[in-house]
Amino acid sequence: MGVVSKATEESEIREFFGVLDEQKVGLIDLAAFRTLWLGMGYGRVTKSELKAKVGGKVDNISLQEILAVLRKHRRKESFAKPFFDLIAAGTASNGVITPEDLQRLARDAGDSVTLDQARAMMQPNEEWTKQDLESLMSGSHF
Repeated sequence: MGVVSKATEESEIREFFGVLDEQKVGLIDLAAFRTLWLGMGYGRVTKSELKAKVGGKVDNISLQEILAVLRKHRRKESFAKPFFDLIAAGTASNGVITPEDLQRLARDAGDSVTLDQARAMMQPNEEWTKQDLESLMSGSHF
């Protein structure tokens, strides 16, 4: 995995948080934090494990609280391939991941992601290849 500066990583976290903060009040719930955690490549985590990391909160988790938790963790090097395979497993798999695939994965995981949120997560692309996902997870830009 390429080296990602802390400033770049924090900027990416802020951007992802902004997408998940539907009410634009600077707060998200635990399910959205889990989506951010997984989407940013921090590895597998259960909701209960994540809840413990934010002091038992399930709602009203601020960006600052999330940044404090994520500063104690590193992105997982081997995250991109299993993530791609997991998403692509439920599709006709033409070698790409679509916003609909991300939405399905969230639903399967018990989370709710709108199609607009999935599209925003995938920007600037309309679909991802394995190489795109690896670039994203390594902190590179496509």
